[in-house]
Order: sequence, then structure tokens, then C-alpha cells
Amino acid sequence: MKIKFKKLTVILLCFLLVLSVTSCGEVKQAQKSMEDMFALLKEGKYDEACNFHISTLGGDNDFLACKGKFNEEDFPAYTMHNELFSTMEYKVLETISSAPAKVTLRVEITTVDLEPVGEQLLNILTEYNYMADNSETPITEEEKNEFGFQRLAEISHDYLTGSERKNKTSVVDVNIFYEKDQTWKVYPDDTLVNVLTGGAYNKFDVTKN
Repeated sequence: MKIKFKKLTVILLCFLLVLSVTSCGEVKQAQKSMEDMFALLKEGKYDEACNFHISTLGGDNDFLACKGKFNEEDFPAYTMHNELFSTMEYKVLETISSAPAKVTLRVEITTVDLEPVGEQLLNILTEYNYMADNSETPITEEEKNEFGFQRLAEISHDYLTGSERKNKTSVVDVNIFYEKDQTWKVYPDDTLVNVLTGGAYNKFDVTKN
């Protein structure tokens, strides 16, 4: 009886050890993908970050709605986007949970605080949209978007070069999924996107306007 119990104990310990090693490996791979995403964003390689490290499980991975334009200097929001990500810092605080296809990490992220920019832009666009809707001359969506990006560039330039500029530090749980293409990718939920955009997302939804 004692021999059988010892064998059972050894088998159980081996099983737990395998689970622990597997879990540890998954966390490392998931964290590596997240760190690669941060590195690409800091380098201004937004398209690469979207293509290789940001999940499409919730829809579009282009959370700034500017894929293909991010690195074009004539793109009105170029300066703001590069300033936002180039100065971003992060620190992994702990592993919240891990499973065969999902890892959640608690991460501290520091970015430029863009809440004032988002709030000011929202007020301007609300007034502009009202005027456009009541104008005798029709204004296209393309013209509205161009106006929005231009005002975003002007407002953000004043804020980023002014004395009121400040940083914002937030703690967020980052979910990373193992997807069909056998890679780990970060899921850009609303909370994470808001942190990555310096709080501007909650003030002004950049993906819908």
C-alpha cells in the first residue's frame, strides 16, 4: 500500500512539474510578444505592431485608425503619435493568470497624458459636425476626417510643446491570446487602448470619428 502511495505521489509531482514548466513557457512567450509590440510602437513601427502582435479577435487591430499613414510625415497626427509612443514606458508587475491559449499580465504603463487633447478635440468636432450638418453646401466624410486630423495636429502640437504637458501612469491587465496562426497576440480591449492613447480614447473615440 505504501509503495503504491509513493508511486502515486511521484506521478502527481511529475504531472504538476510538467504543468508548471508548460505554464511558465507560455507566460514567457506571451510576454515576449507583448514586449515586441511595445518595442515596435516605441520605434514608430505601428503597422508592424498591428500585423504581428495585436489580435483581431475583437475586430480591427488598427486601434488608432491610421494604419498605413502612421509613418507618413505629411499625415497630420504624425508628430503626436510618434511622441506618444516614443516616450512610453512599461513594467510587468505580475502574472494574473495563464492557460494554454490565454495569458493575462498586469502591466504599469506611462505615456503622455492626452486627455486634455481628446476633450478639446471632441468639443471642436461636435461644433463642426453641427455646422456641417446644417450647411447648405454638403461636406463629405473625407472632408470631415481631414478637418479632424488637422485640428488634432494643431491641438496636440500646442499641448506637447507647452508647459501644461504631463505624463500619465496607469495599471492595466493585458490579455494575450494564442491564435490560429500559432502566435501570441495582445488583445486591444477598450481599457488597454485608452491607456495606450494616454487617456484620449475615453475622451474621444479615435476609432469611430
